[in-house]
Amino acid sequence: MNTNIDSLINEAKNQFEKDLAHIGYSAITGSEKQLENIINSSCPVNGRSYLDIGTGTGFIAFEIARRFPETHVTGIDLSEKIINVNNEKAKAEGLRNIFFKVFEGKDFPFIESCYDGVYCRYAFHHFPVPDSSVKEVARIVKRGGFCFITDPVPAEDDIFNFADDFSRLRKDGHVKYHTINELNDVFSKNGFTAESVFFDEITFPREYDSSYEALINKIPDSLKESYKLKLEGNRLYISLRVMNTLFRK
Repeated sequence: MNTNIDSLINEAKNQFEKDLAHIGYSAITGSEKQLENIINSSCPVNGRSYLDIGTGTGFIAFEIARRFPETHVTGIDLSEKIINVNNEKAKAEGLRNIFFKVFEGKDFPFIESCYDGVYCRYAFHHFPVPDSSVKEVARIVKRGGFCFITDPVPAEDDIFNFADDFSRLRKDGHVKYHTINELNDVFSKNGFTAESVFFDEITFPREYDSSYEALINKIPDSLKESYKLKLEGNRLYISLRVMNTLFRK
């Protein structure tokens, strides 16, 4: 089991170090509208501490640090390269309330009840053992604090696990897109209550080849429509509904 977990973590690290070096990746995941909705829903407050799990380029972390200069913001990620880039960027901008550090992908390197809020954007589906990860979040979040999850959810008619199989073809450490009920259950089990939610959508491309063709041929047209599958040249596009939920501890 541990070998498989380490393999998934390494897959995620290797692929996202490549992704994060390209502007195109940020263009896919960097929705300004979503950012505004997340900040408005979570209401960061000066004087409090926030953690961004799977921070990537620091899309959420930097924005909170800039808008709320008396907060203390930490961003963690598997990629040492992007962590170094982010810390240099923070230094260049003169931001003294934000710091980025490398995360090895398992236990969070923080003491109990040290954060008022945790953000986890487009990372939860990479967690090998979701229940353990949420337990860790519950450990480091203060009573009354929150965890804000942004992650794709499978289509309701996806009885074929198509979205998961589609994403696993890329070898980026994908584990599972959790249903709305599964996400609510795992957080409820660990002492959180869903306080607010909004939905949006993400569309991303893949280089089309025989593996994707074989996968698509196994599903009905109705599911193809649910995911808005579209082939343009050699690029295959898929759209997934994204659940943005604030879970209160």
